[in-house]
Amino acid sequence: GNRVQIAKDEFIEQKTLALFKKMLPDVEFHKEAYYNYKNPETKLKCTNSVDGRYELDILGISENATYLIEVKAGLVSDASKRGALSSIKTDLTGIIGDAICQSHRASLYIEENENPTFEISTGEVVSPKNKNKIYRISISFSVVGTLISALSKLQQYGIIDENSEFAWAINIYDLMAFADLVDSEKMFMDYLDKRLPLYNNERLATTDEMDLLGLYFRKDLKIGNSIKRSDSVQLYEFKKNIDNYFEKNGPRPFKKSLK
Repeated sequence: GNRVQIAKDEFIEQKTLALFKKMLPDVEFHKEAYYNYKNPETKLKCTNSVDGRYELDILGISENATYLIEVKAGLVSDASKRGALSSIKTDLTGIIGDAICQSHRASLYIEENENPTFEISTGEVVSPKNKNKIYRISISFSVVGTLISALSKLQQYGIIDENSEFAWAINIYDLMAFADLVDSEKMFMDYLDKRLPLYNNERLATTDEMDLLGLYFRKDLKIGNSIKRSDSVQLYEFKKNIDNYFEKNGPRPFKKSLK
């Protein structure tokens, strides 16, 4: 019922918050950050609040960057699992599309205001320290496989707002691995800077995020110029070391150098 749903949402948000605090201990994180945004020229499906007041699930603030994190605890329905197209579109919109739109809305608020502020649960008002480096992150609870990385295709099918820019979309279970393997904020920012442009690479439309992390450790997320534009990229081998670490107590994967 509703009581269980609310409890699940709260639990997933708290878990996500804990993971980011573990991964980025020098970043100041705030759960439930409220802001007011009204711009009649903004064409986003998620800017329909009458009073212009919105909530960001988690706000991360540091001197180096600002992190806008949306968390979705929804599950894929039985109808979607059976292949019902209308249900798949509805579920993926709620799990991925809405989060990406909402974080994009928050980024527009920061970019369009000289002194953007967020009100947190304590009533305190906080402000981003860095407006030039904004990372938008979508966290999902339900496992949807490599569809979570196919943002360009999801946008073509209307699941992601056509006016919304892509955010880093990841399942909470994969986020757990990042929290264990990412050594610093510098490393996390470096990964995102190199990872985000790959959403526009059609050869990587259905890629596992752990394979990309493995590729980052081994080859700095460089795909290679020898692969033709029309070919798909197979990256299944790159997460082997990560799986070996978590499943068989193997050596911890690491990145040899970070320029």
